[in-house]
Amino acid sequence: MDAEERWDRLCRGAGFAPDPETGRDLVRRWSEPHRRYHGLSHLLHALAEIEGAAPLLRDPPAASLALWFHDAVYDTRARDNEERSAALFDRWAERAGLAPDRAGRIRRWILATRHAGGAAAGDDGDFVLDADLAILGEDPATFAAYERGVREEYGWAGEREFRGGRARVLRSFLDRPAIYRTARFRERFEADARRNLGESLARLESRGPCLTCRRPLPPEAPHAPFCCDRCRLLDLGRWAKEEYTVGRPLRPDEVPEAGDDPGEAPDPRG
Repeated sequence: MDAEERWDRLCRGAGFAPDPETGRDLVRRWSEPHRRYHGLSHLLHALAEIEGAAPLLRDPPAASLALWFHDAVYDTRARDNEERSAALFDRWAERAGLAPDRAGRIRRWILATRHAGGAAAGDDGDFVLDADLAILGEDPATFAAYERGVREEYGWAGEREFRGGRARVLRSFLDRPAIYRTARFRERFEADARRNLGESLARLESRGPCLTCRRPLPPEAPHAPFCCDRCRLLDLGRWAKEEYTVGRPLRPDEVPEAGDDPGEAPDPRG
């Protein structure tokens, strides 16, 4: 089932009139080329998570609607993406005839995907936020692909600026008593999310292992999360040749001996 069909099924299942025009617009937004992680695959992943939790929800269609709209506006240079996404939802909700109290709940959940912290609300919005963060607790390779996508989305930011800002975000999650608000997501993802975020934070602070060869990063690591330019280019080279699994350690024959001259790095274009 493609994304537009999922939107149509959601509308019909929730008792709304079919609205293929909005479905196409949302899919277009989620498919914008600058979205390297926050794109259609992220939306579908989050929707799958919320659908899996449906028996625990009071209003599953409302939770799915919040996810459809939560990153509908996404600009990494802006600070009001959630507000603009919520405004887009408001216009749709008025056309669709949603009851004001229901629309208000969904709007609140969309705004809450800023993930600014705070206590669990005890409603379906907790599941919406947890579904949005499910990626944090995925296996290391999937998490590393997510991190690469986020870095590409912030390609305009300098390395020092990005690493400092990203480290603050990750630390804010690790400092919370729990990353996830619901028992379902804590049981499935909390431990792995803390491991992933801890390792990522260590790399950002030049304390973690190289993402390619897994050696400790030196105190000064200008190519972090890689220990050297060769590891960075080897990683890019595998990706360009479509042999790429993010974070796959080098095979023994690929790992240079300590102190070796790295020689000519492969062309990252393959």
